[in-house]
Amino acid sequence: MVVPKDSYRLLLDGPVLDQECERVLYAAQPRPNGVALTGSERDLEELMGVVAFEANHAQTSDRQRRWDAIYSLLDSAMKPG
Repeated sequence: MVVPKDSYRLLLDGPVLDQECERVLYAAQPRPNGVALTGSERDLEELMGVVAFEANHAQTSDRQRRWDAIYSLLDSAMKPG
């Protein structure tokens, strides 16, 4: 899945991540339209959990909106079909 560059930067600057999330973020590859994230289903689910936590605990509505957008991208990518 490809995320916008600003979303990727937010993920990198965000919370302390576990090993699975770090593996997804540091293995990312640049693309013309953003940054490609790849990982196992478990790795991506772990990342989704971190993103959901950040969205639910964001201190500003703008920051919450940005985390929610990343969560939506991850969620869409995880759905079959």
